Amino acid sequence: MTALFWNFLDLLKNYANVLVALATLVYVALTYRMLGALRRESTRELRLRHLEDIKSQVVKPMLNWFDSQAIPALKGETSFVVVTATPTQRENVELGESPYDFKRELAVNVKPSDAKKGHLFYHAKEIHYQKELNEAEILLLNLA
Repeated sequence: MTALFWNFLDLLKNYANVLVALATLVYVALTYRMLGALRRESTRELRLRHLEDIKSQVVKPMLNWFDSQAIPALKGETSFVVVTATPTQRENVELGESPYDFKRELAVNVKPSDAKKGHLFYHAKEIHYQKELNEAEILLLNLA
């Protein structure tokens, strides 16, 4: 029995380098598989994060725009008269100040074919509702 044990130890001594090489190969193969799994998982997380960014920065603003602009326009619920801000450049602007002043005006919110490029609005403004719309413009100028 002891002779068998000593023979086994001699065998281990003679082939120790081969056994260490085999163990190293198994370790390298398992490490390579584990790194591949980690790489796939991190790529999956990056893709999910990218999809969340697309959802929050592209899809949600589009849905908000649809809900606030497109759908009411299709239902005929939008106002034809809107307030616009027209930038005008300022002179002698100091550092840190805005180089533009914004003038608020009333404008038409219809397609050019619908209102003949806004002529109906300006016709109504100049002839039919001159007093009311001029008062609204003065109020907007005072707010600016």
